[in-house]
Formats: sequence, structure tokens, C-alpha cells
Amino acid sequence: MRWCKVNIHKILPLAVTMSDDKNACVAGINKHKDWIRPGPIDCEHIENALYSYQYWNQLTLIKDDSISARPEDHIIKSVSEDNHEAVTEKSKLQLIKVIEDDCAIDSFSKNRSVGIINVNVHNLYWKRSTGGRRFLRLCFTDSTLESFDWIVPELRIGEYADQFKIKESNEITPLLQNLKSTEVYLTIGLTKPNNRFPGKFRGCHPLIVGVHTFPDYQLMRL
Repeated sequence: MRWCKVNIHKILPLAVTMSDDKNACVAGINKHKDWIRPGPIDCEHIENALYSYQYWNQLTLIKDDSISARPEDHIIKSVSEDNHEAVTEKSKLQLIKVIEDDCAIDSFSKNRSVGIINVNVHNLYWKRSTGGRRFLRLCFTDSTLESFDWIVPELRIGEYADQFKIKESNEITPLLQNLKSTEVYLTIGLTKPNNRFPGKFRGCHPLIVGVHTFPDYQLMRL
């Protein structure tokens, strides 16, 4: 008899995005503090909360033995929500400080495609692409004082920013002020290589895939 290995991971999601009308992306950490990017994930899994892909909501994933190009990628056979105690704000911050990287470049070292960093936020604004789509963008500096201006496909802040009716390319002033006055940690991730972005990120597009602030920016007065 041949015994099959069962690969089970418990993860806490720290990135939830919807890149378009069909595809979503989730990244989280397991009990060993390793990053896991389960997939494939359809947008309906996020919008209909089929698997409760929400921040700090522990999930059990059963994956197959497929080998992926990125070390964090795992093809998932099934997902289930765990019954667990709510994570306190203090515990969240303590955990993030354990797993945070020194800077954006470190998050993507050793072929990694996801990490989390402490940043200073300088701007947040909507911008339309040449194809007419509207993207939320965030300007920040990391601990090395290197500046970045990246797209934010993260679901939670995107939905929150939608409430502000602003002109194209203008700052989202109330939300920006809150982000500037909090302790901000960004989960950052790389897309799969598409050969349109040569250079330091191995042909991948860097994105902000999770926004975590202490205190929570959504609970602050605008």
C-alpha cells in the first residue's frame, strides 16, 4: 500500500487582494512564521466569503504536492475556517514585529515573493491607467529611506477609499492623514514574472497587498 502525504497548513491571512473581476490573491503566515500563498482563488471566494479569507481569521489549508516557481505558492485542495479566539491588537502588532523585514528589498530576497515592512506613508491617490482602469496608489519610504510608489490592489483599503469622491490623481486627504499618524506595516508582494518589469524585482511587478495600521485607520476619526 502506498501512503500519501497530507500537507496541512494553518495560516493567518495578512494580504487579501482582487486584481481584476476574476482573480484574487491571499497570503498569510503559518505557525512556523513562513509565508503561504494559497491558490487558485476566484473573486467569488472573497466576495461571497466562501472560505472567510479575512485578516487574522485562521484557516486550515490542505495542499497538494505540486511544485511552484515561487516558494510561497501552494495549490490548495480544500480550505476550512478554524474556531479560534480573536487576536488582540497587541498580539497582532507583536506578531508583525516578529516577521517584519528590514526593507522592501529584503522582503524579496532569496526568491521570496511576499513580506511585510514598516513604512512612512507620504501620499495616497487614485490614478487612471492608459486603458482607463482606476488604480489606488501609495507613496512610501522604508527603513532605508528609499521611496516607492506602488499600486494597492488590497481589498479592504480599496473599498474604504471608494467612499471619497475625489478628482482624478488628487490625494485622498482624510484617509492619508490617518495613515500618516499611525504605525503602518505593508504586506508587499510580487506578481508572477511577465517580462515587463526588468531589474531588481526579477521581472515581476511589486504591489501593496496588505495594509495594517496601529491603531486601525478605519476606526480613526476622519
